[in-house]
Amino acid sequence: SLKTLTQAQFHAKGVTLALSGESGLSLEVDPTHLRQILLNLILNALAATPEDGTIRLCVYRENTDVLLEVIDNGCGMDEATRERVLQPFFTTRPGGTGLGMAITAELVNSNHGTMTIHSVPGEGTQVRVCFREGNPSI
Repeated sequence: SLKTLTQAQFHAKGVTLALSGESGLSLEVDPTHLRQILLNLILNALAATPEDGTIRLCVYRENTDVLLEVIDNGCGMDEATRERVLQPFFTTRPGGTGLGMAITAELVNSNHGTMTIHSVPGEGTQVRVCFREGNPSI
């Protein structure tokens, strides 16, 4: 589970994961893809978030869309970095492969979703993934 995969890293940094949203939403996406999307977004947020920071994971309906948001209060990105973050092999982290966000974007697209990134240097980043509710994407 995601919790098992990330719990030790959250504990080591003292970062809080706050979950909120609606239950019972109908979302037809590949479950393996969805787990990988969430894992990549959460690990990226964790890497950017300072000790004792907070990451929020929100899931909710907006009209006929289901939105997943991962919001951190980390270092944020400037516009030039944000524009390149989805490119394969682009990374700002030592030892990073630069594939996490590129793969995430591809998984979102392959399930007929969209992903937007809003970021402010020094304040944090919000990644929003949008899927149509009940979309027969697989």
